Formats: sequence, C-alpha cells, structure tokens
Amino acid sequence: SFSGLPTENILTWIDHFENVASYHQWTDLRKALEARTSLETIAATWFTQQNIPTKQIWTVLKEQLLKSFANKNITQT
Repeated sequence: SFSGLPTENILTWIDHFENVASYHQWTDLRKALEARTSLETIAATWFTQQNIPTKQIWTVLKEQLLKSFANKNITQT
C-alpha cells in the first residue's frame, strides 16, 4: 500500500506494483484499477480528486503519482 506520506518512496512502490502487475499480466486499465486498491489516506484522497483518464490509464496515473508524490531529489538520482 501507499499512503502518500513524505517518508514513503513512490518510486519503490511503483517498482513493486509494476512487478506484481507484470507477473499477473494485467492490462493498462487493470493496473489503474488495482493501483486504486493500494492507495490509502492521503494518496486515496488524492486519487478521488483526479480526472477519469488518470483513474483509468496506468501510464497517466503513474505520471501523476510521480508528479504529486516524488521527492525532487529522488527523481534526479
């Protein structure tokens, strides 16, 4: 699960999530739907405020998660 707290690393969560999705051979839509079930507290609230493409297209959701929750220093390394 991912809560969106500053102490959590979104890159680690995405990496783990994509490994699970690959193992199960999920489609892009299925990834987006399954990701929703893993978001809690701050991240879950954030998700409810997103538009339909973000909620249904994994690549869009992933991009928005990174923009919203990635530490700038982490993404540059």
